[in-house]
Amino acid sequence: MTSRWYVLSCTPRKERVIFHQLRDRGFDVYYPYLILRTGDPNTLKIEPYFPGYLFVKVDLTEVALSTLQWMPMTDGLITIAGKPALVPDRIIRAIHRNLKSANSRILGMPEELDLSEAWAEEADASQENTLLLDQGASAGDRSRELLKILHGLSLTPEG
Repeated sequence: MTSRWYVLSCTPRKERVIFHQLRDRGFDVYYPYLILRTGDPNTLKIEPYFPGYLFVKVDLTEVALSTLQWMPMTDGLITIAGKPALVPDRIIRAIHRNLKSANSRILGMPEELDLSEAWAEEADASQENTLLLDQGASAGDRSRELLKILHGLSLTPEG
């Protein structure tokens, strides 16, 4: 079996701490965040895109669920019908591309174009999940949409 993406529930505002702990333990982790301007033109802040959630890529035949379930400041992987909810790679890539574009604009940096990858899947994911990729939506709404999408994917035969 190969590694797949899952959603790890963690204590809100501790996403960065958990991200570093998991990465230091050798896990492939994705912490989506938005860079925002504050009232001070010289200050930026980082806000989690999905407060209380990180994405972790693991092979569950090699890593015990308890490894992630019993970590301090986490509640384990999100499960649906008793099974860890898989997150398709296309959704991770769509979120990553969307946030990379938004954060690059805030930082005043040009986006790097990666012509070697096919982004058609991400365009499909963007059209299907507009609330998920809407930076203007509340973080809570985006998190609820993520869980709704995972629930829908878990109930489909190909999910």
